[in-house]
Amino acid sequence: LEAAAAGNLPAAVSFVCSDAGDLLSGESLEDAVRAVEDLEPLAIMVNCCTPDVATKAVVRLRAATDRPVGVYANGYGQPGKKSGWSFRGGSGNRHFAREAMRWLEAGAQLVGGCCGTTPKTIQRVAKLITLKS
Repeated sequence: LEAAAAGNLPAAVSFVCSDAGDLLSGESLEDAVRAVEDLEPLAIMVNCCTPDVATKAVVRLRAATDRPVGVYANGYGQPGKKSGWSFRGGSGNRHFAREAMRWLEAGAQLVGGCCGTTPKTIQRVAKLITLKS
């Protein structure tokens, strides 16, 4: 964000949360928000976490900032034991889409997918949004 501000460029920021909902380095999500708000990000988001963690995180983000908030969580699968991504375990597209609706209901303005999501994942989310409209 500092580099973007120095170049007079817009930028958003996203944090990766642990299962407890704080940053992987241990800082609270709220402290992270306070650390970046003065740099005026376009949005403050969480990414690369399970849909359930993202649901809790978006509630915390919404309470911590007036800036737009967003989520792009992991979908089906999990980190591979040695490296990369394994499309085994984790959340399926239906669960992801249901959680995405919760993100929107909690105030997220940006919703997308990270590791383990596919175009089908996002199509399912879009279909649910269309049905709710």
